[in-house]
Amino acid sequence: MKTSFLRQIRQLDIGERMLNAAAIISIVGVLLPWISGEWIGGEFISYSGLQFYTAYIGWSVLLLNCGILAIIFIPLATNSYQVPQKDLLRLFAAALGSILILAALSVLTKFTFEFSRLEVRFGIYIALFGSLFVTFESFCKWKEEPMEITQLPPIVLKKRDEQTFIPREPTLPPPPPPSAEKHPTHPPHFSKHL
Repeated sequence: MKTSFLRQIRQLDIGERMLNAAAIISIVGVLLPWISGEWIGGEFISYSGLQFYTAYIGWSVLLLNCGILAIIFIPLATNSYQVPQKDLLRLFAAALGSILILAALSVLTKFTFEFSRLEVRFGIYIALFGSLFVTFESFCKWKEEPMEITQLPPIVLKKRDEQTFIPREPTLPPPPPPSAEKHPTHPPHFSKHL
């Protein structure tokens, strides 16, 4: 079972593997420190994305990225039905995760301005990078997805009855030929000299 699952993962195209790797990187970034430094009273703190005031955002990003991974890994592991419009779902989840991480970054930046001994740590940047990469890769996958073409019923052409006469628009008759007038072939003064 494990070997077939790993073989199926290896058979995924490079874009799919990069997308899932970026989702894993974003999950790891949520678990790493997002803010650390000296708090009020000289106490040293270090909080990951699942702690501090941005904990709800961190948990949301973690769950969104786990959902992105589940969209591909659960059908591979169970050989079950694929999720319809999985690329659109992953694009929505990744874009939402990126927006939430940017919101958390703005909150943490405000804290570092108010408390000068606090600093934003590398974990949030790793989570942001992973989430933005998943968004970009999901968008590319969604654009590559073939559009569903609805089959129209075939057009049945009826044979025209041969006895049915469709009148054409009347055409104008050709103009009459010019009238024949008597014109001398030679000028009159020329014939006198001959």
